[in-house]
Amino acid sequence: MRVDSGGGSVEDINWALERGYRVHIKVYSGNRAARLAQSVQRWFTDPANPARQFGWVIAEASVYVRPVHRIAVRCQKENGQWGIGVIVSNLEPKDVLWLTGRDCPEEGQDRQVLLAYVHFYDQRGGGIEIEIKEDKQDLNTTKLNKKRFPAQQILSQLEALAHNTLVWARLWLADRCPRIARFSLKRWVRDVLHLNGFVVFDQRLHLLQLISSLILLIR
Repeated sequence: MRVDSGGGSVEDINWALERGYRVHIKVYSGNRAARLAQSVQRWFTDPANPARQFGWVIAEASVYVRPVHRIAVRCQKENGQWGIGVIVSNLEPKDVLWLTGRDCPEEGQDRQVLLAYVHFYDQRGGGIEIEIKEDKQDLNTTKLNKKRFPAQQILSQLEALAHNTLVWARLWLADRCPRIARFSLKRWVRDVLHLNGFVVFDQRLHLLQLISSLILLIR
């Protein structure tokens, strides 16, 4: 379970740990994260972001029902102060190194292990969060508030239908036209669906051609 701070309360983490889940979660409380970060003995700088540092939290973790690793991460703000978060994980170093595609470092190289834990947390946005953001931008669905709940449900389902139709169309055309099959949803809406042209099928309704006024997309 790789979750942002919304699922990072002590109760939520213990609920998952008691049921045998593997967790990689950011602590919910910013005040608790700041207190835990005070126990870090050595900070390492992220090579990809000099304004971000991370280190092992060595304070006692008695609030959790299972053993966990904790990594403090701090990012320097424009005013010079630090924004601090703490990652709680029961993944072992060898697991997180494998998940991030890194080689096992030599003994004592804490920096590489810490970097793997932090970057594995960074990758949490690779799934549904990106799709939701993509829909808001590309389908122009930033405002979905309706006065009545049934209307809100219908609007949400229409957004899901629009999203799925675009994904399905991209899949259908993957073999015939790899170039446009790699387009993002934004490019599909902006560039592909706004082209004037014709769709050509044979007698069995098999797709033969997509012909636009500008280019021949598929032959």
